[in-house]
Amino acid sequence: MSWILQKISEDWKAKLVSLLLAGIFWVYVQDLQFDSVNLSVPVEYIHLPNKLFWKVEPPRFVKLTVRGKKEDTKFPTSNLKAVVDLNEAKTGLHTYHILFDKNQIPDKVSVISFKDTIKIDFDRGIQKMVQVKPFIQGEVPAGYKIGRIIINPSKVIVEGAAEFLNNIRTVNTRPIIISDLKETFTFHTQISSENQFKMINVSDLEVTVTVYKQDTTNERLVENIKIDILGKDPALNASLSTNTVKAYVRGEVEDLKKIDPNQFHAYINLDGTRFIARTMNILPFDYEPDILVNIKNLYKDNNIEILELIPATVSVRFSVKPEFLKKMDDTTIKENKQNADSNTEDNSKLK
Repeated sequence: MSWILQKISEDWKAKLVSLLLAGIFWVYVQDLQFDSVNLSVPVEYIHLPNKLFWKVEPPRFVKLTVRGKKEDTKFPTSNLKAVVDLNEAKTGLHTYHILFDKNQIPDKVSVISFKDTIKIDFDRGIQKMVQVKPFIQGEVPAGYKIGRIIINPSKVIVEGAAEFLNNIRTVNTRPIIISDLKETFTFHTQISSENQFKMINVSDLEVTVTVYKQDTTNERLVENIKIDILGKDPALNASLSTNTVKAYVRGEVEDLKKIDPNQFHAYINLDGTRFIARTMNILPFDYEPDILVNIKNLYKDNNIEILELIPATVSVRFSVKPEFLKKMDDTTIKENKQNADSNTEDNSKLK
């Protein structure tokens, strides 16, 4: 026994170093058999209350780091998902838990990193009528030109976060590709998916893009077509950036010679703007920069095609008519007097 202890004690430092090196090498070799993998897991948001909308769309993926033997970490990941239950969501910036079921990964693989909370900023939902603008992409072939673009309906009611909707006037459609288009075509589309709100009164939009081949023989520019104003609140004045438009039209030569600007009815619809007497405010805005101009050919007995309207939109500045302001002042004075008389009567009764 003493002989064994003597052999061990001889040059014990070198033997200890060798043992440590062997241990380190063994750990290194074992570590080579393991691997850490970063995964992007889709997040599903469930039970979102109908009247809440997020101000900024939360992440669609969350980072998950797993570790295991290399052959074990090569498992299918297409069905992985994390869940955020928003059943108790409320307005404002709050923290919500991200739930991930570890049974979705193999037993021999462990989760070493996963952020299980997320901050989401919610706002109350409101409804608002907004104008739709077409998002046109591409160019028509040489020799062709884009004319009128008609959207039906031109206005839609949308629902979304109050903070966002209170500051917008228009919404864009999804991209409308017109490359290689050589004739008038009607597209069926929806509002852009980038918008954080939804249409609630229509399922889709019809966008008719007029495309025509340039031919000056059968075309004419009709000027000084007066713009009519429809749907205006009686309490408001409306000042337009221009009171007339031009129409680029096409038809038979004889019909073109007989054209009169009065045979066209150009108009704008201002039914979306109202004077709120109680607050003395013009809502939603006292200035609208892009009101769509509509036009109709009143003469049905000629085949005049309206190709283009110049300009296609006008800006409108609203103001309250003086007589309505005076009426409101008189009403305020009357109400104040009634309140004062009522207070005097109450004080008399107390005495």
